[in-house]
Order: sequence, then structure tokens, then C-alpha cells
Amino acid sequence: MNNPQVSILCLTYNQESYIRQTLDSFLAQKTNFDFEIIINDDASTDGTVDILREYESKHGDIIRLVLQDENQYSQGARGILIKNILPLARGKYIATCDGDDFFISEDKLQIQFDFMERNPDYAICFHSVKAFTEGNKFGDEVWSIKGDMLKELNWKRLLKANFIPMNSVMYRRIDYSDISRENIMPADWYLHLYHARFGKIGYLDQVMSAYRRHEKGVWWNFEQDKKKFMKDNLRYLINFYLAISSIYDNELVFISMEDLFGKEYKNKMLACRNKMNKALKEQGDLLRQKKQFIQKQKTILNSRESLLKSQRLLLASKDRLIQQNIAGLDRVRAEKERLENSKSFRIGELFFRSIKNPWKWLTFPVNLIRILLSE
Repeated sequence: MNNPQVSILCLTYNQESYIRQTLDSFLAQKTNFDFEIIINDDASTDGTVDILREYESKHGDIIRLVLQDENQYSQGARGILIKNILPLARGKYIATCDGDDFFISEDKLQIQFDFMERNPDYAICFHSVKAFTEGNKFGDEVWSIKGDMLKELNWKRLLKANFIPMNSVMYRRIDYSDISRENIMPADWYLHLYHARFGKIGYLDQVMSAYRRHEKGVWWNFEQDKKKFMKDNLRYLINFYLAISSIYDNELVFISMEDLFGKEYKNKMLACRNKMNKALKEQGDLLRQKKQFIQKQKTILNSRESLLKSQRLLLASKDRLIQQNIAGLDRVRAEKERLENSKSFRIGELFFRSIKNPWKWLTFPVNLIRILLSE
């Protein structure tokens, strides 16, 4: 498939009881465009991978698998979708759904695709979701947006609470070069907030996906024992708040912390934020000092370069003077040789030798005639 318009991103781990229903709901989508399915399996130990390979063998033009050799989650990795499969997406739009959830409308992708195409100023659209619990322990419910909430579908409201179910969202794909790749939890909330700064949030009042609550689900423990869940995952939650603090105003980010996580964890996160701000300030001071030092080094180097340039000019002048002196000496030698070889010089020399030695007068006439007859 060369030109998928939508990329469905899916995470799986030990979901052999659910993954067939999930994949069948993806493949049942009726669209007038191509879509792709990218699945990351976190080293499942049951039959999930076998099922994934079975579907890949039948739908290799649509399904792409990213199979981990070792379980990343148990090693502390979070935000796996962002790290492992978001960079692989080729679609103009991105939909997400975990391996234990599923679509319940065959027109889900087409409806959301059409909405996004008609509204280019929207970065996100989502819809109502049916939530149910295995064994009907808590009963079924529909997550939807009603009343005044419909007027507050914006990033400020999203900072206060995550009202977008992961298996209902569709994003407009953008440049993700500055997206955080820290171990973040909840990653879906971060993705919503990350995209929300690029456009509006749209809501479709149609139930088109199902969210399954079960004991193996990641957020099951949160609902059962909130305090323990917070203690076990505090560092990932701190990473989440630090990541969105880099996008939005710090004070707005921390507005809903106490309601959502309790005063104890709010204070811990605030303390962490204060430490971070202090560290950033110290880092800023160090960077300024480094910049000043580099500037001084540049000034010294420029002065040294100017000095070397002056020295090169002096050496060049010295070389020209030496060449001029050599040329002058050559001219003197040439003139001397010319004079020494002239007849008048040779006659004068013969005369002075004869004066010094009277016996030379006997040969003077002969030598004079030789000089006069020479060329």
C-alpha cells in the first residue's frame, strides 16, 4: 500500500482473547481510501503474536507488525506508541486503539476522515464510546460530551481532564520532531494535548468504539487502588506533567492535579517542578557563562589573527627589501664586470702597474697594442 490516508496504531500484550475482535473491527472498516494498521506487540507470552502473524499473512498489504524481543513495559518503558510506531505512520490522519478495545461502527474511519477533510483548522476529532466491564461488574455506560461541555472543547479544558477516549481519537498527522520521548504516563492524554496546540478539537456524537475494562488492563489498578497505582507510577506521571509544562503555561498545567491525583502527589510533583526550574535556571547561568567565555576566546583569537596578519605583512615587506637589495647587488656586480672588461680600464690598470714597476715599461708598448687590438 503506497498511499494510506489513515494509520491505525495499536498496542498489544497478552491479548489473545481479544485481539481477533480488535483486528476484525479494523479490517471491517468501509472507506473510499486506503488505510494501514501498525501494531506493536510488547513480547506477549500467550498466543497473541501467533494471531498477529496469521492476520499479517492474510493482510500483509495493510498490517505491519513491530514485535519486541523483550517486554519493554516491565523495564520501565512508557509512551511506547509514541516511541515505536508513531514514527512509522504514513497516513494523513492517525487513529489509535489498544488490542483489547475495538471499533463498533464500520463507518468510523470514513466519518472521521470526512470531518477532518471538511475542517482543515481542526487538529483532533473524537466521538462517543461505549465502556463495558467483563462480567458486567460495573455495568455498561456511554462516554459522551453533553451540555456546556460542548462549548469547552479546547486545550484549556483538556488540561483539566482527559475527556478524549484513546480508541475514539483521530489526529491530523504533523511534524513530531519535538515530541517528548520520555517514559510518559498517561501517553494518550499527552498526545491529545500535544496535537491540541495545532488546531481545534471536534466532537462527533456517535458511539463508534468500545472500551473494555478487565483485570489485565493497565488502568484497572488505578480504579481499584488509586493510591498504590500513583505510588508505582509517580515518576511517569511527573514526566507527563513536565512534558506538557514545556508546551503550555506551568500554572495552568497544575490546576487539576489535586482533584485528579490527590494533594500528596500534587505537592510531590510541584516540588519536582520547582527543582526542575531551579536546575534550568542554574543551567541557564552556566550557558550564559559559557557564552561569555566563548566570546572572550573569540576576541582573543581575533586579536591573535590580527597580530599574525601584521606579522605576515612585515615579513612580506622584509622579503621585498631583501629582493630589492639582491637586485641592487646584482646590478653593481654587473657594472663592475662591465667596467673591468672595458679597454680604458685595462689601459689604466696597465699604466699604474708600469709606474709601480719600472721594468713593466719594457713590455708596456706591446701590452698596450694588445689591448687596443682586442675586441
